[in-house]
Amino acid sequence: MLASDRDHDKIATKTDNVNEPADFDKAISATGYGLFNVLLLLAVLPIAWTAVFDTTSGAFILASAECDLELTFFRKGVLVAFPYIGMTTTSFIWDYITPYTSMKTLFMLALVGDSILNIVSTGVQSYYIFLLVKFVSGIFIGGPLAMVMTYLTEFHSARYKPRFATWTGFLFSVANIIPAALGFSILPMDWHVDILGQDYNSWRIYLLICSIPPVVGLVTATMLPESPKYLMAIGRSDAALKLLRRMYCMNTRQPPDTFPIKALLVRQKTQLPRPVLEASLERMRVSLYNTKLLLTTTAYLPAFCFVSFLQFGSMLGFNVMRLWVPHLFIILNNFDWENWTSSNERQPTMCEMLDCRATLPGRRYLNYSNVDDMCFRWTINPVIYQNSTIIASSAVLFSFLTGFITTTKLRKQIINARGLPDIGGKQFRNKLGAVSAVHADAGGGGYRDDKNSGTTSASILTITGNIAAIVGNLIFSALLGIECVAAFLGFGCFFSVCCCGILFFPQPAKESSTKFAEASTSKA
Repeated sequence: MLASDRDHDKIATKTDNVNEPADFDKAISATGYGLFNVLLLLAVLPIAWTAVFDTTSGAFILASAECDLELTFFRKGVLVAFPYIGMTTTSFIWDYITPYTSMKTLFMLALVGDSILNIVSTGVQSYYIFLLVKFVSGIFIGGPLAMVMTYLTEFHSARYKPRFATWTGFLFSVANIIPAALGFSILPMDWHVDILGQDYNSWRIYLLICSIPPVVGLVTATMLPESPKYLMAIGRSDAALKLLRRMYCMNTRQPPDTFPIKALLVRQKTQLPRPVLEASLERMRVSLYNTKLLLTTTAYLPAFCFVSFLQFGSMLGFNVMRLWVPHLFIILNNFDWENWTSSNERQPTMCEMLDCRATLPGRRYLNYSNVDDMCFRWTINPVIYQNSTIIASSAVLFSFLTGFITTTKLRKQIINARGLPDIGGKQFRNKLGAVSAVHADAGGGGYRDDKNSGTTSASILTITGNIAAIVGNLIFSALLGIECVAAFLGFGCFFSVCCCGILFFPQPAKESSTKFAEASTSKA
């Protein structure tokens, strides 16, 4: 064969390889990383922040809205727990809806509903209607708005996903700082604004401002592209290829016609092979089977139960302290020192300072037998919310740095052991945020070798964290009203048990299986 013929064959072969249909992984890798990914992240930030605002804003109005909503200690715990109740009780429903609807559509529907609910909540007069609003908001949070990270990862190749997830998680967690900063700026003010005949005081204005993220998110959601993976799944290869070319052009600053992928390997059928109900029942059956397999397999069960226990403990402590610290410090700041020092020679304990009768607003109710049914108009010191802003900032920063320093098992144990027992200071929220991040990283290590088990375990761990937030807030608020010492002592003992358990962190199942196979080979 002549040299010219050989060169011609090489060129033909190369052209054929280029024109071969590419799967999703190969196509998304060719788009690179750049301007498109950054703009996409900025567009979804208000969508992700909506979930944080919905679960956090209620905690900052507990003191300001106590008389308007007739709040007791237990009612306050129910109020902050209700978004998590909505998330937990309806999360499984979304698992069977999402495969048949684009995430962009779900984002828009959820944000429309959440925006309306947030605006309505600012004018609610009834405590029970306010709970209903929070419950429905929790449904949206636990469904479409929980899929933001999944949506973003479908625009990134495996090469960029780990680093992108780290920075995205950091930007998402920044939302924890903003409600505290807004509380510092608004809640201490004696504002009264008439809006459509309704007197909007400071806490109602605060909630109105906190409703901005879902409104902005709704605007940005309308401009979001459909996921290329979703477009390929429903057979729209032309639309997916057009989107991938646009990503390539924005990321590499090259003309779209230079995109190396010329065709995509997609399904030709655009209709579901089975009815939605039948397919959903099948998915439920598979999920139940995976759960049963996870809980009965000896290789997975010990590690999974251990991580679930730590997940429950860390999320319980993190959410209870995150949502209760501002209000508790407001009560402590209203302590009646003059009345105490006139009749006592010792310093008061924290529980004595949290007794409503010993506070400045409680002076007028000293002769009442049913003081617990009275509302107290607390004096809100801006420093309290300023400190909450500092705590939230340190928690976000420390959680972000933890991802870089927890590269070994020993380092994870040190950070966990340092974070859980320290319940006496303001940095408690900081450390538990880090604990949660460590568990999220360490928890997946035991079952990464099985995709179905990994998905099922991640879902169970998420539900476990939400249940912990519910149980923790309800129990803590109930004990505060009945026996304050039991609330702090009981939670402290529980966290001590979690701390001791960290020292016996189980070995990942994947490593155990490898060592078992090596041992079997050596014996043979």
